[in-house]
Amino acid sequence: AILYKNPQKPDDVKLFHVNSYKSDLLTPVESHYLWVDIDWLPPIRKIAITANLKNIIDNNKDTKIRYGFSFNLGCFDPVTGKINNFYDSADGFTCATFVLEVLKSLGVELVDWNSWPVASPEDINFKQNILSQLESYSVKYPDIVTEEFLLGQKNKINDPRFKPQEVIAATKCKEASTYHSIQKPAQLVHEEVLSYSN
Repeated sequence: AILYKNPQKPDDVKLFHVNSYKSDLLTPVESHYLWVDIDWLPPIRKIAITANLKNIIDNNKDTKIRYGFSFNLGCFDPVTGKINNFYDSADGFTCATFVLEVLKSLGVELVDWNSWPVASPEDINFKQNILSQLESYSVKYPDIVTEEFLLGQKNKINDPRFKPQEVIAATKCKEASTYHSIQKPAQLVHEEVLSYSN
């Protein structure tokens, strides 16, 4: 998620994220959350990013992002922040790819997309579990989780998977992180997060 502090309302801090299928993009922050700062960005750039982030939030407040396996679409217009036609009815994001996609539209490329390998057996298992949940939801709500969307996700089962710990670790690098360069730092992030939850 992206921790978002409204410039006009300093006490209004929310999470901007995709946490389930077609959920609200802004949700309250809970006290047990941890976050990182992209501390290599100059303060003036952070102000510009916050303003542009407000554009994305304001211009997509009625948009319900689907949970899925798309990545690197370039689907947030860099001027208006509005979702464009690169995001279609067969697309959706995980929490990690949503953050990458938003930051990409703001000129912050955290990862070298092309360096990520195809899905590992573990990644495919993760995606199949998500697909099973989506298929169950589709039985109850076929007009919300459509056949077209499910087919689109099945076609992405072997595509690369970008994990939250990789995105978090990539925030510490000025250059776009490659898959291989980020694995060790991502493992350290994963271990640190687990230590907080035990």
